[in-house]
Amino acid sequence: MTLQLNRYIFKQFATRYVTVALALTLIVWVVQAVNLTDNLVGSSDSVVEFMGLISFTLPRVLTFIIAPAMLISVVMQLVSMQQSHEYFALAANGISPTQILKPLLVLVLLMTIIQALIAFYGAPQALKNLRLRSVHAASGALSTGFPANSFADITPTLTIFVGESVGTNSWRRIMIQDRSNGAHITYFARKGTVSERDNTSYFLLENGTVHSTQEGQEADIVSFGEYVLPFTLPTPELRLNRNHLMIHELFNPSAYGITNPNSIARMQTRGWLLLSNLANPLIFVLISFLVVTGKELSRHGATRYILITALFGIVFQLVNSTLNNANTPYFSMLWTFLWVAVLTAFVFARNRIRTPTLTPALKEGAL
Repeated sequence: MTLQLNRYIFKQFATRYVTVALALTLIVWVVQAVNLTDNLVGSSDSVVEFMGLISFTLPRVLTFIIAPAMLISVVMQLVSMQQSHEYFALAANGISPTQILKPLLVLVLLMTIIQALIAFYGAPQALKNLRLRSVHAASGALSTGFPANSFADITPTLTIFVGESVGTNSWRRIMIQDRSNGAHITYFARKGTVSERDNTSYFLLENGTVHSTQEGQEADIVSFGEYVLPFTLPTPELRLNRNHLMIHELFNPSAYGITNPNSIARMQTRGWLLLSNLANPLIFVLISFLVVTGKELSRHGATRYILITALFGIVFQLVNSTLNNANTPYFSMLWTFLWVAVLTAFVFARNRIRTPTLTPALKEGAL
């Protein structure tokens, strides 16, 4: 009977948790996608590619959702059980609050393992892939995305003007000025097309002239029917930070080419903070459980339970975020440990009371 009851309680809480987590993930992910739209929508060739790029943010979104979703889903399910008399029926049959907590702890363990895998490996790898794809897409857009009737500075010494667009990567009225190597070379063409081969970009110019001017020499003007002008685009700088490193890389960054002492300290701090955050689902579950399963229960106190639970959760997360932003992992871990210790002590104290105190009306309704 106990095993069947545990399975039933676990199923109820797990179903509620999945629903809440999916809703929160969708909301936060859409916000993230909107923030990335300006940077990526012009760099992707299709909607499918754009959706593929923003999907790399999903693992990191999950790392922020797992713990808060646990708090919300637990308090919602416990309040729902109270309002439907289910919780009081269990209490009237001698089921203590601690017995209800046991299946919850199994759910917490599963979600903590999932959070560890995502935070330690999934999210860093996804963000790194997003950064690499974004840089590659930006580089590709630079070579083919010249806006019509405008100038574009490709490099500090190379300026391009393109006129009317007449097709894919093709324009009329081309002007290219090359100021490298102490010379001033200007290309004029009636039409120009950009192509790429072997990672090198080419401008195929048609029906134009080349004006070459060097210091102390007369200008040379050469006409051409077709002229192939190779040009090298600047490679966008790839900057990786501690959000792109997996857990083993954070604790040993020097093995991966990072030698700056300050950078090493920040990355190791990040590793300790990730470990500390693994306790967040447990803390949020204990907060929800202790607040809702108080000694004096009432079917009409749902709003009060939710507000009190949210208040405790906000206080914990606010201080924890402040310590995280201050790069003080040891204080953050101490803060987390204190919450786990205090909440666990309250749970053991609650365990001495087999059943909660019920009002006569609630007892009659439960029975």
